Order: sequence, then C-alpha cells, then structure tokens
Amino acid sequence: MSSPGRILATLSCALFFSSGCEDKSASEDPSNAATGPSGGAVEAASGAEAASGAEAATGPGAATGAKAPAASGAETPPPVPTAAGEAGPAYFMVANKGLVVLDGDEFTPMAESPKMLLKHFTRGLDGHIYALAYMDILRLEGSEFTLVATAPREGVGAPDDFAVDKDGKVYTVSYEGIGTFDGKTWSSEPKKVLGEDIALLEGIGIGSEGQLWVASANALHTKVDGAWKTVDVSSLSKRKPFFEGVEVSPDGKVYAWTGETVAQLGPGEAVSKTDLGLKGFLQLAYLSFSQSGAMAFRTGLDEVGKFDGGLKTFSGKNKDFSADNISAVTVDDQGRVWIASAIGISVLGSEGEKTEWPSGAVPEISGKVENIIVAGKGPSLPRGGPIKKGNLKGKLLRSGKGQAGVAIELCPSPDMMFSKSPCADSPVKFEASSGEDGSFEIADVPLGAYGIAFKVEGKWRVTMGSDLGSQMKEGETFDIGALQLD
Repeated sequence: MSSPGRILATLSCALFFSSGCEDKSASEDPSNAATGPSGGAVEAASGAEAASGAEAATGPGAATGAKAPAASGAETPPPVPTAAGEAGPAYFMVANKGLVVLDGDEFTPMAESPKMLLKHFTRGLDGHIYALAYMDILRLEGSEFTLVATAPREGVGAPDDFAVDKDGKVYTVSYEGIGTFDGKTWSSEPKKVLGEDIALLEGIGIGSEGQLWVASANALHTKVDGAWKTVDVSSLSKRKPFFEGVEVSPDGKVYAWTGETVAQLGPGEAVSKTDLGLKGFLQLAYLSFSQSGAMAFRTGLDEVGKFDGGLKTFSGKNKDFSADNISAVTVDDQGRVWIASAIGISVLGSEGEKTEWPSGAVPEISGKVENIIVAGKGPSLPRGGPIKKGNLKGKLLRSGKGQAGVAIELCPSPDMMFSKSPCADSPVKFEASSGEDGSFEIADVPLGAYGIAFKVEGKWRVTMGSDLGSQMKEGETFDIGALQLD
C-alpha cells in the first residue's frame, strides 16, 4: 500500500501539472523527510546534489518539462539574466493555462508548465526572475524554466510567498512558518518564533545587506543577530495595520504595504512611510518594481499608479485603460505600466501610448491573468487579433431536477455587492434563461474566464470563482456542467 505522502504527491501531480509524474518511491526514506515544528535541516527533494552522472531527484514541476538542477561536479551556471535597460521578455501567469512568455512579438505557452496554483513572480537579488507554482520554485530562462527547489510538505509547507537573495538562496513563508533553501538543504522555523499569537504570514523579503523581513497579518518582524524581533509599526497608522505583502526593489530595499500605505523597512529595525503623493480612499495592492527601480501598484479597483521620483496615476473610469477588477500590475524599464484585469491586458506608455489585448484577442492569455513580470525594457508589443469566440452551456439543477425559467447572467467578474444585478456594471456581460430541463447555452462568448449569477426566488446568487469556461476554444461549445441551486 502506498504511504499517505506518496498518495498526496501523486494527487498533486495529477491535479496541478499537465502530464504524468515519475515514481518517487526512492525518495520516501524517512531520513530525508522534512523536520517537524521544531525546525532544523532537511535534505531537499529537489536541488539536492545528485550522484555523479545521475539525475537529481525533482518535484512535480520538473517531471513535466522543467530542467532539473545539475548533477554534483557538473554544475552549469544559469544564463545571464536580462540587464536593466535591455529588451527582455514579459511573463504571465494564466490560471488553468500555465506560464506564458511574450518575446519577439509572439505569445508562447511555456512547455509543460504547471497550470494550477500559480502564485507569484519575484525578481531575485541575483537578477533572475522566479515563479512560485504550488510547492515549486522555478527560475525562468527565456522560454524555459528550471526547477530550483520543491518545498517539503512538513516543516516548510506550501509557500505563500518567497524571496531570493544575491547568492540565489531561497526564503519562503507558509502557514507552517519560515523556510530556507541554500541550494542543497531546506531548513525551517515554525511561525511561533515570531510570536505565540501569529496566525498568518503574508510576505517575506531580504535586503541587499542580508537582513530578512517577514510580514504577518498585523505585524512586521526582522531577524537581527540570529534572533527574530517584532518591530514598532505605530508610525504607519492610528489603527492596527493589516499587511498584505512584502516586495524588494532591485537595489535591495525592502517594502511592505497595507491597503493604505507603503513602508520601507530598515536599516535595522526602522520602519518609515514612503510618501507616494497618494490621497483619498486607497485600496493598495500588487506592489511591484521594474528592473531600474520604478514602482507600480493598484490604488483602487480599477485604478493604478506609477512612482518613479513622481506619481502618475491611471484610471479605468477615466478611460485611460479598459479594466474590470484588476488582478495584476507591473512596470518595465521603459516606464510602461502593465495591467491585467478580468477583461484583458493593457500596457500604458509614458507618453500616452496604449496597447490593449481584450480577452479573446490573444488566446494564450485569455482567462484570469494572476501575475505579470517584465525583464528589463520588456518586449515589443504585438497587436491583438480579432476577438475569438466560443459558446458556453450548462444546466441548473435542484435536488437533481432541472430548473426552468431561471434568469442567468454571465460576466468575467460578477459583483458580490450590487444595486441592480451582479453583472450590471460589467463591460462584458451576457444574459440567458434556463430551458425546461434547466439547460442553457450562451453563444459568441469571447474566450476567457467567467463567473455566473442566477436569480432564484427573486434573489441573485453568484457562483464561487470566476474561471468557468477558461478552457473554451474558438468556434466550439464548452460544457461547464451542472450548477446546483440547493
């Protein structure tokens, strides 16, 4: 009988990656297992030195196309990363589709990349671009990726955020605690080292001088002389802050943000507000940096800002760009701001130029784009083609029986709070009604990801998630299956 760990590993491969998994029974030796809550060192399942001439043991990401770490004695240094100010590729995380690269006027899905639980891009202080996909840390190299490490389930846990220092050392935070991978070995610290009442860890960053910072839900912590300290954040807000993330600039400065403010962390235990010139009600999110140091961020649901010595803002409401529920923001070394939302991607130039790819115009990135990162000055921007469309069908059931005459709305991001209906304010929306057997079909829907709302007994209900139909193909009908009204 397979061990529980073996079963979980097999399930994770089947669910999260596009092709099958290797037999990992040889790596189940308990002596190689991650340590428990007490922390300590653990031999890495991936990234560990392999015997000379043998392949390194790798996690599920490498089993589906990632290049494995080199064998001991035969290490090949990674390609030199794109330098600041040079042209480079742009990378996209697309839910249910995987990693996509734009380079040379062409969007290309990265071969056999993970397709689900894509979490985060980061630019390491070593200059390379990395991606976090479930348990795997991937280094992106042109149109390929290399598996750097797979986090052990025990002790380290599934990372929620990560950082990479100038030597390529990886630091992670998860619900379990703080993990460190030095290229050969994982070590871990339980989150209680930050405080007995710490529940959620929101972000991690390491500065150019090697000082490590962690943001928990309501506090900031830094490691000084080998010991964790909780620093004073009272200068940031009169209220208890809720930290949403940590980001590191290319010159090694560490920043944390709440929905209202951005703070620079360090030197030492110092925490200071960053004056971005923002005013009014803010909903800060998706803080990011270009390779040359410009900062970009979301300021509201359909508003973004760029700070590069001065503030410049863009608004979807003012028709600066098309958006509905922004999901990612970044900036390149040309000062172009890249924005992903439920209805497509916009790239805004410094002199008012605008390139937009509405959902359906580029099939490779049609769907929920969860993150974007750009190397150097970025690529040239191709024009999108005509909007490609498909059909969606499904069925509404209650207690196993079809429900007729139910009003249905389809849009990329149905609102949970509304005055008229969940899709009333969406720039892309469709309406339908269920037939006698509860079935419905909506034709000519631009390729993309959608949510559905339906009106039952006079009240609107919204499906959880907005990724229905993300596997649609042009000219075909995609069946989203049965939706239960119970």
